[in-house]
Amino acid sequence: MNNKGLNIIKFVAILLITSLLHSCFEEEQPMSLPETQGDIKLGIAHLTENYTYQVFYNFEDNIEEANPELHSWDLAFSCLEGTPHIRINTGISMKAANTGKKAFNETIDVSNLEMNFDNSNNSLETLALKNAFYLENHQFVANDTIFVIDLGKNQNNEVRGYKKVKFLKYENDEYIFQYDDLENSTQPVNCTIPKDVNLNYQYFSFENGLVKVEPQKERWDIQFTSYLTMLPVEDGGEIEYLVRGVLLNPFNTKIVKVQDKDFYDININDTSNYNFVSTLDLIGHDWKEYSIEESAYTIVPNLNFIIKTSADYYYKIRFVDFYNDENQKGFPKFEFARL
Repeated sequence: MNNKGLNIIKFVAILLITSLLHSCFEEEQPMSLPETQGDIKLGIAHLTENYTYQVFYNFEDNIEEANPELHSWDLAFSCLEGTPHIRINTGISMKAANTGKKAFNETIDVSNLEMNFDNSNNSLETLALKNAFYLENHQFVANDTIFVIDLGKNQNNEVRGYKKVKFLKYENDEYIFQYDDLENSTQPVNCTIPKDVNLNYQYFSFENGLVKVEPQKERWDIQFTSYLTMLPVEDGGEIEYLVRGVLLNPFNTKIVKVQDKDFYDININDTSNYNFVSTLDLIGHDWKEYSIEESAYTIVPNLNFIIKTSADYYYKIRFVDFYNDENQKGFPKFEFARL
């Protein structure tokens, strides 16, 4: 056999050996690289055009960790350390008042009550149910009076009416209370809400009892939602208004507003130059403005935030839109990056 024939045989043999070796090993899968510093991502919260949902957002995974319906709950019972307290759902215009009365069968005139709603900064002193429990002799005691709760409005913007509630005790990490209809009351319903250390709050619905709303406290960073607040008016006063904004996770999460640097220039070294706070509504609702002439929302320029999460990561964030690609409002878009 001449040299040319031998070369052809060697070439075919090499191809066969290579093919056999390749078939003996599993094909490698592409690696999923971990998030690195400086990667700018785009997030979107699907509140929807009618603001049907609230969204708990997770920066690390760039996902909506949970998106329950806004009307799914009425009361939120704190699972946090410190003073036991209860929040009301101001996103559906709920309010509350202490009647000073002690018996369920006493007549209550709602028109004489001073109804209040929770401040969005979540200060315990500004909660509508702030006097539900108080500290006495090193233990928390329930206020022995009836609270009236204005249930706000339903999805069709119809008034839901009232409930009367009496908080009986807080012990063994459980809230115990009674509630009934304001009118035509019969026998009060007894309820017990246990704390869950994995959550910031346990949520309760007068219609459905204990409901799942918030994800585990270490699994989210900011919340997109609706809430009541007071807005200034031209005469120097204030007016009650339902807004759509962003609240901070109350669990070991802090924030600072940054307006003296461009978003792209903010880096990890900047975190030592600012004083971080735990104000829940520091982002709030006014990162956007409404134009009456254009009947549309626009984003406030040069408004950035740095958030220190409960996992001790720093993220910079800015908002870029309030509309989706179909020009529907209620879909806030934001850019963020881990520092």
